[in-house]
Amino acid sequence: MTFHAPLIIDIAGLSLTPVDRQRLKHPLVGGLILFARNWQDRRQLTELTSEIKSVRPDILICVDHEGGRVQRFRT
Repeated sequence: MTFHAPLIIDIAGLSLTPVDRQRLKHPLVGGLILFARNWQDRRQLTELTSEIKSVRPDILICVDHEGGRVQRFRT
């Protein structure tokens, strides 16, 4: 018997591309991690997360905060 663990993936931009949408639909993808490059402002981030959830309502959306001083998303 083979067990598969879900993957956490990322995206390059501020919105989903057709390739991002295809990758999110893969059954082995369990989550998506967002970085500063995915942030423009609160409105854009809200739209991005809604777009992600419209493709995969069950996906875990994470925020990267490693690498020294915590940056996260700036308001």
